[in-house]
Formats: sequence, C-alpha cells, structure tokens
Amino acid sequence: MTRAILFATAPAADGGLAAALRFEDGTPLERLIGQLAAHEVHVIARPAFASALDSLLEDVTVHVSPDTAGDLRTVAELARSASGDLVLLPGELVTQPAPLDRVGAGTAALTAAMPYSFAVRALGGRVLSAASPYHWVASPSAFFASVLRVDAADAAVLADAAERLLPLEADGDVVSLLLTALVRGGTRVGARDARTQFWWRPSSKFDAECAAEELAVYDEDRARLDAAVKAQVGFFTLYNSFRDGGKTFIVAGSVAPMRLPLREGWQGPAGTGR
Repeated sequence: MTRAILFATAPAADGGLAAALRFEDGTPLERLIGQLAAHEVHVIARPAFASALDSLLEDVTVHVSPDTAGDLRTVAELARSASGDLVLLPGELVTQPAPLDRVGAGTAALTAAMPYSFAVRALGGRVLSAASPYHWVASPSAFFASVLRVDAADAAVLADAAERLLPLEADGDVVSLLLTALVRGGTRVGARDARTQFWWRPSSKFDAECAAEELAVYDEDRARLDAAVKAQVGFFTLYNSFRDGGKTFIVAGSVAPMRLPLREGWQGPAGTGR
C-alpha cells in the first residue's frame, strides 16, 4: 500500500489554511484524501490547525509540525518506517484525474508545460535538474506539478534527503525541496507528463471559486486534443497566408489563429517563404 504524505501547511491569503478553503462541497484537502482513499494517508499540519483536522478527518493520521524543519523530520520518520511506496503532495492540490493516475511506477515526478510551480529540466523521461525556493534551473524544459512518488526501494534515500536539508534551515515548499535533494543526490527520478491534467493550488477564497468553475468544465479529451495540437504546432509555427493582407500564426496555447499585419519587406523564418 502506498503511503501518502499531504502537507496542510500553506496559509490562505485571506486567513486560515489553503488546504481548508471551501471547495465544492468540502475542501481541497478532503477532496484529495478521497482520491487517495485506497492508500495510507498522513497529513502534516501546523499546531494551530492539527487538532481541528484530526477531529474532522477520518482514517487519516495527522502529524503536528511547527515549521519546515519539523516537516522534514516527519517525512524522514515516515519514509524509514514505510513498507511500500510513498507519494508526497501539497494538501491544497486540486487535480483531475487523481494524482497517482499519471505518475506511474518507480520514483517519479509529475511535470507540466505551464508555469504551475518550480521549474525542472527533463530529458528522456528523467528529471535532470529541479528548482526549489533555494535552487534554480538552467534551461528549464517543464515545471514540477507538485506530485512526487518515491519507490519503496528509494524510501531510505528520501529519508536521508530530508535529513540532509535540515542544516539549511530551509523554509517553503517541502515537496519541491525534496525533489531537488533527490535529483542533486543522484537518485533517478522519472518525469511523467501531466500537461493534460487539471491542476490548481488555490491560495484564497477567490482562487478556490475559480478552480471549482474551471474544474466543472474541464474536459480531459479536449485537453488531450489541445496538447496534441501544441505538440504538432510547436512554440510558434508560421504558415503562408496572404488572406486579408496578413500572415496567420498558430500560437501555442490556442487552437485559434491570430492574424498579424504583413509589413512591407518582412521576411518569414527560413523555410517558411514570404
């Protein structure tokens, strides 16, 4: 059984916890726990909220942690005592399909094309470099989608990585810190493409309302189609078209063409003609 570690530690912009914002008929945290119902779920929370969460959440173990260092110590303890795989993710994450549906087997991180979170550089299905609140990535190719799966064989390595971060007195996104520590420590971390997956980390009441509206109209088949179009089009693709006196551009992120005026003497990129 997979051991899921959820971090209900990020504050909401308008007070309280981001993971406890009103979302649909519950909260992002409750929705996430429901998606992970078949697994062993642990929630790390700050002292001010841990008691309330413990009384509200069923079949979940709540761990009290005062700060990021406490989070890392808890991760190390849970990793060393785990008998199977682990998955780490923020408690406010709203995703569809479920977070483990796309991450596959082995130690791996979900990645996306949009700037959701911290940048990563991935090649050949492997994360080669990962950013965090304290690290940056040269020539990034994607972004970390905040879901990190750790194979049972790497559980002790995860524990070591968490403990190795303690002297830094780091503060911030623990999941991205751990991904960075694993990659920099030489652990092979797979990159799993989640660009067609609905992803949101609401940080305010308004943000949660927007996420709920977007999720209500999310169409995975359409998302796959849009992703396929972007892959064929590339970042910018120029086509010859003199209709209406303009050239037609297809811009990544939209299937609809956008017309730009054709300036006298303007030459298109090599291979595209005029």
